Parts: sequence; structure tokens; C-alpha cells
Amino acid sequence: MRFPTATVLLSVSLCAACPAQAQTVLDGSTNSLVRGNLISPVEGGTVSGSNLFHSFKQFNVPTSGVIFGIDLSSYVIGSEIKNIINRVTGSDPSAILGKIESRAAFPNANLFLINPNGIVFGQNARLDIGGSFSASTATGINFDNGSTLTTNLTSAFPESEPRSFQFAVTQPAGILSQGNLAVGTGQSITLAGGSVVSTGSLEAPDGSVRVAAVQGNSEVILRSSDSIAGLRIDANAVPSSWQGTIAELPKLAKLLTGDAIGIEANQVVVNPDGSLQLVSSALATGIATVLLPTGLFDTTGRFSIKAGDAAIKQIAAGVGQIIASGNIALLLPNIQTTRELFLTARDTITIRDTASAPAVIRAGGTSLCRAIEVSTSCH
Repeated sequence: MRFPTATVLLSVSLCAACPAQAQTVLDGSTNSLVRGNLISPVEGGTVSGSNLFHSFKQFNVPTSGVIFGIDLSSYVIGSEIKNIINRVTGSDPSAILGKIESRAAFPNANLFLINPNGIVFGQNARLDIGGSFSASTATGINFDNGSTLTTNLTSAFPESEPRSFQFAVTQPAGILSQGNLAVGTGQSITLAGGSVVSTGSLEAPDGSVRVAAVQGNSEVILRSSDSIAGLRIDANAVPSSWQGTIAELPKLAKLLTGDAIGIEANQVVVNPDGSLQLVSSALATGIATVLLPTGLFDTTGRFSIKAGDAAIKQIAAGVGQIIASGNIALLLPNIQTTRELFLTARDTITIRDTASAPAVIRAGGTSLCRAIEVSTSCH
């Protein structure tokens, strides 16, 4: 099926421009401070074991970036912190529009961010951290000792290792990323939400990139002995208890685009070139392969993102894993792993490219695709 080019005038491409940038505001439950672009523990901070906690009413990263550091008033020893765990207890999604830095003050620390309301990464989003990076729209983190950190202000701050993300909500919020997110050699990037779209790049040399688009009431096990890549989803494992309201995908997209004047743009789609757009709900969607006059085949249309879908454009890692409770879309992909690659979808896996830019999907070791249907049309 062909799509009239005139309808594209209804769409608004996502870009680096955005509305006035929201602030980062602490909620008072941790011994932390925000001074300009610095986020720091105060005195001894809120440290439990080797975990440092920060808790925010709002968490956003401006284009000028944020630095997780140690203020002169603090006597926290950065080299002894293994995990910097950040939660958002307010009602607003997080917009990450610049660099997140923590390597200088916390050279060995992994960085976690949970915000059940939704998370977006703009085109200038970057990472400069010593360990691994995990971002999720989970409502809580379960730890090895059985304790759980939730977004409730009365929640305790556990001292053991994070074990899983818990989604105590019927439909989790999504994650949209235009950023080029990269971690150091042997580290990992994990993105887990109700839907996950990455039109930028995810890089973890000799480490792992793990993406999970999950249904509500799920638990995402971060270090599962049952999975080579380490990520496992247990459905219907967590009862609904979160009382907030998630930001729907179009609202998340508007954090990156601003409102489209005079346009009812309320549908998030991925184009054949892998780019993300916010378009009118009246616009027809679907991916089709057409024969060009040159004799080459090309891809037209657009892939509409629904809850449970994952759309990923570029991965470079030792191990790659994408799990979706809906569909997986790889449009104009460049996905390369030096070891294993695992793609698991409840419904379909769609792989498409264009005549001018062939798809690249390459695994140095085992590659496994599991879905009801795997649809490919590639050069």
C-alpha cells in the first residue's frame, strides 16, 4: 500500500529543540543537594551499604548537563560507591537533554534512574559514567536481600545489589530516546519500560545492551541465571499498587518537539529510515515494500508504536537483547554484537531497510529470533 506524500505535512519530526526546560527538584527524603548542575550528597548523604540514593520530585537534565559529584560539605568516599540510585516520586516525566556525568567523583559506580511517569532522551543526551547505566519506568527496584525501593516517600533505602525492576502498574510508561548513549568497556545499558524507542545509538563495547518493552504487573530480572544475556521478564509477578498517572507516548514525544500548532498530532510512529515522528491519528500507518522503477525494492509507510513495542535503530555491544511484550521494529537498523544477539517478541519482528541504506544485523556468536512472525524485506 502506498501512502500519499501530502499527508506527511501533518507530521512533526522530533528534534533537539524543546519547550522550556524543567527543573530538577529534590523531594526531601534523601540527604542530597542540587546546586546549579551539581547533584551531591550532603555530609554523609543517604548511603546504604555501597548504594548512594537521591530522590527527586522532578528530575531533568538540561542541555548543559548534570554532574553527580561530591560537594565540599560531603564526606562520602566516591570510590566506595557501587551504585548511584535515583528515583522520581513526583508526577512528571524526565527529559534528559544533555550529558549525565558521574565518572570523576564516582569512578566505579553504576547509575540507575526510575521514573514511572516516563523518560525521554534528546539528541544531545550522553553518558559519562564509570559503570553501567539503567533507566526504567518501573515503580520500584527489588534488591538481593528482598527489600524494595519504591517511589513512595516512606520507602526504605536497601543496602544490597539491585536485582529487578518492578512494574506495579497496569500499563507502564514508555521510554523515547534520540540520544547516543554509550558506556565503557564491559559495562551495560538497560532500558526497560512499557514501550522503548531508540532512534539514536546504544553502545556497550564488550558489554551488553538490554531493552525490555513490558506489560503491566511485570518484573524484569536484571541478572537472571536462566538467560545468557541476563535479562528475564516475569509476567503477572507484581500486583498493581502505584497510584500515579503515566505520561502517554504522544505527551512524551512533545517533551522533545513542543506542541504542533494547529495539528492534532497524537500518534508516535517510526519511519522507514528509523527516525521518530509525532503525527496525526488520522494518518494511515503500516509498512509496505514497493518495487521502484529502477528495479530495486524500497520501504514505504510508517510503523505505529503501541504499548509493548520496541523499536531500535543502532546497537554496538558484546551482547544484545531486545524483549517486547508486543512487536519489535528494526527499521534501517545497524545492530552489531561481537557475541550473542537475542530478539524476542510476543507478536512480530519487522526488519526493513531502504534501497540506499541496507540493514546491518550481525552477531559474532549465537543469534536467536523468537516471535509469532518474523517479517523481513532487506537488501
